[in-house]
Amino acid sequence: MSGLGCAVSVAVLVTLRAEGLPRARSGDGVLADMRTGLQYALGTPEIRLTLGLLFLVSLFVFNFTVYVPLVVRTVLHLGAEGFGLLMACLGMGAVTGALTVGAMGARRPPAAVMFGTATLACSTLVLLSAVRVLWLAAALLFLTGLFGSCSWPAEYRHAASAPDELRGRVMSLYTLVWGGVFPIGAFLVGAVSEQWGVGTSLLVNGTAGLLGVVFLLSWWTSRDGSIARHREP
Repeated sequence: MSGLGCAVSVAVLVTLRAEGLPRARSGDGVLADMRTGLQYALGTPEIRLTLGLLFLVSLFVFNFTVYVPLVVRTVLHLGAEGFGLLMACLGMGAVTGALTVGAMGARRPPAAVMFGTATLACSTLVLLSAVRVLWLAAALLFLTGLFGSCSWPAEYRHAASAPDELRGRVMSLYTLVWGGVFPIGAFLVGAVSEQWGVGTSLLVNGTAGLLGVVFLLSWWTSRDGSIARHREP
């Protein structure tokens, strides 16, 4: 099935037609090109916000394969059937979120949507830390998958809005944050769960994620206020 999925993806890519040609390379070397991409990403507030929110969601929320089995075994005291049900609810939420983002079209989402989905994704972890009933855990995991999968495609569109000659470098940073931070978050979930239980781990992760969102929101709003003051005659 995995091979079939790859074949379908390749077939779709073959049908795409992109206008224009790649920009000529600067000739300054790989390190210089990497430095240019990094300077652009960190110097562009929208990209910086995108990477910051992606960092929070990847670090604190997307550790399903670690905390869902712990919730099933140590909190709900269920077996494989409970794990399968909860992961199915999580997957249905993720699919629903992806379809929701797809229905938005190609336009870039406003910052409020990005902040909102990240906040709701972290909030579901805080609520999940107190759950002791299967149906409630299933509902919250559905919402976690929904808001989590809504957040990263929204951020992806902002990252993909970089200029043609820098888009590959910006997207490489996006991929690095998305995939590189997850193992650190998984380790933190496992370490805290081993010492104080999975409920405490979920509470810590959700709270830390919310604090991170508040920090980014404060920076973003103060930046908007500064821009507005500079525009005043």
